[in-house]
Amino acid sequence: MSRWFTENPTSTYLVLATALLVCAIAFGVTHRVRYLLFAAAVVVLAGVVWLVDSLVITDREQVVRNTIDLARAVEEGNIDRIGQLISEKFYVNGGTGGIKRKELLDRAARALPQTSDRKVEVWDFEVEAPKGPPGVLECTCMARATGTVEGRQFDGDPFHLRLWYIQDPDGQWRLWRFEVWDFTGQRRYFPG
Repeated sequence: MSRWFTENPTSTYLVLATALLVCAIAFGVTHRVRYLLFAAAVVVLAGVVWLVDSLVITDREQVVRNTIDLARAVEEGNIDRIGQLISEKFYVNGGTGGIKRKELLDRAARALPQTSDRKVEVWDFEVEAPKGPPGVLECTCMARATGTVEGRQFDGDPFHLRLWYIQDPDGQWRLWRFEVWDFTGQRRYFPG
């Protein structure tokens, strides 16, 4: 199914609104009932578009939603939720070597005590299927964190995230790898 139809049907709604306006004008000029029937069909079609947009969650939409959920879980210090969003195949190169899923969750548990002073925002999402193995989606976005993590104070400077998601055997998209870049273009190694 096309992304313009399931992820952002604004152009579809504009075409349908134009068709509805044409039907209304035609009925006003001719007083023919068939234009009212055409208008009713356009309204029903708009309802179908809305239903499809509401009920069909695309892979890209799931990746964006998972990224937002991951930010909320970090904000809340919810390690269980973070674990649900990270693939068992997770691995990332850190500043002192590689980090696997269990080590990442252990570090997160130490660094993210449940607190209310932490705020994480993510925005400006782009999701693409990179060249390479199938079943991988790359999500880039901007992020900002305020509050305390592992004794360090974050003051809300924006940073750039690159997150790779893989589709696990259960069909869910989970975090596979990630990179963090600060606003000066320097790569940062998190956590640690």
